[in-house]
Amino acid sequence: MKTQVQLILATFAMTVLIWVYADLTSQESYEVTLTMRLSVPPGSESVIRAEGAPIGTDTGFDTSAMVPVQATLMGPKAAIADIEHLRRTEGLVIDVPVVIGQTGGPEVIRTVDIREHIARWGRAHSLRIVDLSRQLVEYRLDHYVRVTLTLEGDVSGLSEKLRGSPRFEPPQVEARLLASQRDLVGNGERKLEVPLDEELRGTDEDAFEKSLAGLRWHGLDVTYIPDRVEVTVQRRGRFETVQITPIPMYELWPAYKSEQGQFRVEWEDGEAPLQKIQVEVPASALRMPTNTDVIAYVKIEPEDLKQASQDVKVTDTAPAGTRAGILREVRFIFAEGFEDVRIVGERPTVRFRVVRVDLPGLVP
Repeated sequence: MKTQVQLILATFAMTVLIWVYADLTSQESYEVTLTMRLSVPPGSESVIRAEGAPIGTDTGFDTSAMVPVQATLMGPKAAIADIEHLRRTEGLVIDVPVVIGQTGGPEVIRTVDIREHIARWGRAHSLRIVDLSRQLVEYRLDHYVRVTLTLEGDVSGLSEKLRGSPRFEPPQVEARLLASQRDLVGNGERKLEVPLDEELRGTDEDAFEKSLAGLRWHGLDVTYIPDRVEVTVQRRGRFETVQITPIPMYELWPAYKSEQGQFRVEWEDGEAPLQKIQVEVPASALRMPTNTDVIAYVKIEPEDLKQASQDVKVTDTAPAGTRAGILREVRFIFAEGFEDVRIVGERPTVRFRVVRVDLPGLVP
């Protein structure tokens, strides 16, 4: 009896094993998304962009391109179960090496047949291809080049607060960009304008470090080597000395001049002398003054009119140099915004005469 029971149990176990084996080895179809990873050789300056691959950079080029492919596969249930587990844990990625060769230009278009790569991968997992959403993948190759750029400081908002231009160390950097980007620039200027207003406002130091990361060259997003440089500037002092010339001369007459008669000024040299002065301008001034920002004048005092009325009557053509003149300091008025300007050194003086002009009825 005991032997019969053991025989029945052994038979049952064998039947179950056969059934399980038959089930696992039975063929079944399996639809899945495979990812084809097209990669350039490690360490290469080349990059790739493939049709149907997500774009992960500004240019769309990268060291690899991930192209999704819909596949219908056939194989044993056990193999399909293994693949499903692999999909959930690691993902189904099939590597497709790309041969660079001679690109021959900034950008090359090529095509790769991915069916054989999928078939080889399938055989390794006991699966065969039934159908693919695509068999060919078109891709583009480009490569990185380096362009030497000369650095120039952009201090448009603070240029008048500096002596000369900012100096950079190193004075030149290399821009790493795609060959196709370089060709877009063509023969454009090989210089990089570096904005410095923010740093100059934020520190009183004459030397500071500047990051070039994020700066665009001709609108292109490039990498700079090195990406940090030392900047040295020479700031103007608290006051800047400026010479202003030529400044026309004017006359400031008393308000009641017309009540005393008609007068004119005769200058020692025959004409009103043009003036020249040196001034100190605060470094905070938005700009340096010019001769249009200042008025030079000599003030005619009431006593000058009285003295002229007592002098011998003269005509318009009487030479000024034949009589002694008045020596007086020249005064200056500066335009709005230059109230803090200071004249350096002695103020200039001029010599002149005030003469009474002939009027009808004037008794000599």
